[in-house]
Amino acid sequence: LLLLLLLLLLLLVGAVAVSAAPVPVDLPDVQPGLEITLSKSVLSGSSDEVVVSWTGEQFATREDWLGLWCPSDKDPYTFDPVKYVFLVDVAPNTYYYGYGNASFALPNYRASCRFYLLTGGAQFPDILAVSDELSFEDWNAPSGVHIAQPFKNPTDAGGSSAMRVSWTTHNATSPIVVYGTDEKTLTAVEAASTATYTANDLCGAQAGGRGWFEPGLLHTAVLTGLTAGKTYYYSVQDKNGPATSSSPVMSFVAPTAASAHSDLHVIAFGDLGNAGKDGTRQHSWDYDDRGEINALNTTTNVINELASEQPPSMVVHIGDISYAVGYEAEWEQFMEQIRPAASTIPWMTSIGNHEMDTPDTFMPGTDSGGECGVPYAARFVMPPPADSGTPDKPYYAFAAGPVTFVQMSSEHNFFSGTEQLLWMREELGMVDRDVTPWIVFTGHRPMYVDDDYPAANNESTNLQKYVEPLFKEFGVDLALWGHHHSYQRTCPVYQGQCTAGATTHAVIGMAGYELSPVNDKMGSVFVFVDNKHWGYARIHANQTHLSLEYVNNSDRSVLDSFTLTKSK
Repeated sequence: LLLLLLLLLLLLVGAVAVSAAPVPVDLPDVQPGLEITLSKSVLSGSSDEVVVSWTGEQFATREDWLGLWCPSDKDPYTFDPVKYVFLVDVAPNTYYYGYGNASFALPNYRASCRFYLLTGGAQFPDILAVSDELSFEDWNAPSGVHIAQPFKNPTDAGGSSAMRVSWTTHNATSPIVVYGTDEKTLTAVEAASTATYTANDLCGAQAGGRGWFEPGLLHTAVLTGLTAGKTYYYSVQDKNGPATSSSPVMSFVAPTAASAHSDLHVIAFGDLGNAGKDGTRQHSWDYDDRGEINALNTTTNVINELASEQPPSMVVHIGDISYAVGYEAEWEQFMEQIRPAASTIPWMTSIGNHEMDTPDTFMPGTDSGGECGVPYAARFVMPPPADSGTPDKPYYAFAAGPVTFVQMSSEHNFFSGTEQLLWMREELGMVDRDVTPWIVFTGHRPMYVDDDYPAANNESTNLQKYVEPLFKEFGVDLALWGHHHSYQRTCPVYQGQCTAGATTHAVIGMAGYELSPVNDKMGSVFVFVDNKHWGYARIHANQTHLSLEYVNNSDRSVLDSFTLTKSK
């Protein structure tokens, strides 16, 4: 009998060892009597919330903090947390009574995670207590679902309409999109292709080190043969998975062919970023590690615009997408942040310095935190040539309504004779103004900016030297830029002079990041400059009019507007 009891005990110990990863570090400084408890051990759905409580802390200091590490076997001394709070921010009574709690609303991290309570701040951390594991109901539940126009013209696939659908899972083996025009009967099926990347695919720094986080599997499928203008319902699924590996049913309107006789409504901005709705901290270069908190207002307003009298048919996001800058778990939060809108209307992106730049890139720096464009390009597959899933050629053009958008990369070489500059000339030269009378050109770093930062002026000078002559030659109507965190509008300008019939420029980098300083005296080519508000741009275009409204994201008031006109 004693032998049987010993065998049973060994089996139970083995079961625990299999279900829970061991704490990855020695804990010599764990404080006796200090305990961390979780309100639940398994989270379900996106942004499900767990309350983390602690009791029995002695001699609390202002440098005590609570962090979350995913997966749970990550060494807290080697990797940075995906989220954290200082106890003084969330539970000041800890200093008097030794207890408190904090709420964390988490995306599906597709892993078991663990909380640690530490002292000594981030510079000299010592672990005082560790929690049990926290996990998620289904690691293969789809996350970050978003759609994009897959071709230059929506009807380039044999004359019918098309849509690209992309999402993330842990390791789904048979990813598919089921879809149809009847919400209750999704009979069409499209298999998805799958990609991923490893830490070795990145360019060092925190992206491949302290900030590394497994991206899961990134799936994408192109739905073709759609009827333009019709509403389609869809769900992304793992064909061989349980019901929890299927997304809720979502919908989109299949885009119509580009036409001068159609109307277009677009939301546009740059420099959005991400932040936790729970108020927790994460690695961030602004707002004292709280993320781009104003991005939440902008994102909410974009979602609300979908229910407006003139809902947008797409979002154009001009660089500095998530501001993960090498802390890869922040891509998970960003993709879930935009999902309600990005799963309904195409989210068309272009690359910025905080996605691309490393010491070895065309624009050398450390702005991407070692990402060198890889996480961005893997998630946002755009029309050719930006459809490779790599950051080699992230520039592209697409037509929508009466507008052709030409989206360059300011982070790739555009000097004389380069492949990108030759591509710009070819794309601009192919625009049929009888079909799309308007050309809107976009890039991240601005060609004109009211800023006294020398590097910004050098970048603008190069854009004016190599790219601006194409604007005059091919009659670009409007140029949109980000990078500088403000809203700015010029007169029609060419080579630094207000010139009738030239291109009007707008800097729209005011979507979420902390706002940038501007010159005390506004430059001569600028009509309107504002670095006091966050917001976004509404663009409306038809055959003869193209208007832009600069919208305050706090109350949706219009702070500036202008209209460009042309005859039929």
